[in-house]
Amino acid sequence: MAVPMHRCTGPCPVCAGQLDFNQWFSTAAAYQQDAVLTLAETTDSSNNNLFQFNNAAFWPLDGQLLGASSPGAHNRYFTMEVCTSLRRK
Repeated sequence: MAVPMHRCTGPCPVCAGQLDFNQWFSTAAAYQQDAVLTLAETTDSSNNNLFQFNNAAFWPLDGQLLGASSPGAHNRYFTMEVCTSLRRK
């Protein structure tokens, strides 16, 4: 599976640099913790070939993992990697 690569050659507008970027996709416990989620997709009402996940209350990691230190606050500091497969019937 491919992992995103850092492409900035000068000051980076997205992160503090190569080392900071690499931490997002690291498996080192000091930087990352994993969670497996199941998302229920639905087909779009106007296009049966389009699948979507739409949930305004989607805070899947509240109270979990590294951002769980503030009770009642949303854990919004995560990177999500989505892997999926489709079966044609």
